[in-house]
Amino acid sequence: MRGCGPRGFEGFAMATTSTETFRCMMCGHEYTEKVEKGEDKERSCPKCRSNSIRHLKKKAGSG
Repeated sequence: MRGCGPRGFEGFAMATTSTETFRCMMCGHEYTEKVEKGEDKERSCPKCRSNSIRHLKKKAGSG
């Protein structure tokens, strides 16, 4: 069938999102934010606006 190439599926790209936890190194505020897989953007603390943000890793085997 003609015309059924990948062009027809452009709108169906699966963007994998997850909720991740971040901590501000200046004020210690911890917050969660939705993150897309592969996303690399500069973040700032919603409390003090510092850009010294660290991603908190999930603990392996917490149970």
